[in-house]
Amino acid sequence: MKINPYILVLISSAIIGCSKENDLDPVSPIADDITYSELNPNIHLTSVDSLIYHGSGCGYVPSPSDSTASVSFDIDNDNVVDFTLSCNSWYNFVSASGPCANYNTSIVLSGTSNNNKVAINGNYNIVKKHDLNDVIDNSLLWSNTARLMLSSASAPFETNFDDTVYLGLKINTDQGDYFGWIYIDKNGYDVTVKSYAFNQSVNNSINAGQTE
Repeated sequence: MKINPYILVLISSAIIGCSKENDLDPVSPIADDITYSELNPNIHLTSVDSLIYHGSGCGYVPSPSDSTASVSFDIDNDNVVDFTLSCNSWYNFVSASGPCANYNTSIVLSGTSNNNKVAINGNYNIVKKHDLNDVIDNSLLWSNTARLMLSSASAPFETNFDDTVYLGLKINTDQGDYFGWIYIDKNGYDVTVKSYAFNQSVNNSINAGQTE
């Protein structure tokens, strides 16, 4: 049976036309659904009441020497705690000649499960500090625990900063990843939590400071 070449041309044109139309159909992005919480009053957290001069003359050490203060956050408003911010000071003997080295402090932001993560910078899980409008998404490095401060003679590194910054947050679920941020002011041994936000739209990024 012979097929009219004209019919073949029409069929081919129709197939190509449909293909082009399908290629041009835009995929509608999922709209951001931001839940924003401004803390009023702000939450203030510290494990150190004061610095006292050590009797040996080695310098100032934190007091009390063994103390912990923490606060937890339900970032996605599902009545389940997602993250905990902890300030710690502890005494651990490592030196008699330099007794100030026996006093340790840390500030840590951690997820309450392995699916809850904080954006970090490279090695040692040092927290990544974000400026306003920085994009928070899967291109960042993530860890269940992030250090804002660590001063310990037994650790291979120290880290600390004084600044007002955003910290990136991520919650992994079977449906995908959800992103958020927490806004803090850190000054010495003190942390003040000002606000936080969470994008309820799965796999959508969030900008630091984004509230809607």
